[in-house]
Amino acid sequence: KSSDWSFILRSGTTTDLAQEQIHRHGERFQTLADALDSGQPPPPAWLKAVEAEDNLFPDLPLKPWLPTPSISA
Repeated sequence: KSSDWSFILRSGTTTDLAQEQIHRHGERFQTLADALDSGQPPPPAWLKAVEAEDNLFPDLPLKPWLPTPSISA
């Protein structure tokens, strides 16, 4: 549970599982930050694997955030 994470981190009693998850989330964040910095999306296979494992908002429509073609005069 999320409340357990707060306790684990504050008390310094991290388990191997907690350390692995923190490390994995940190790596994922860095991969996404690097993608934003470079303007290049992360590898599709990597993104698909992350989405399959941690799909936080499975019903969230992405269309509103997709770029729209610009209309030039």
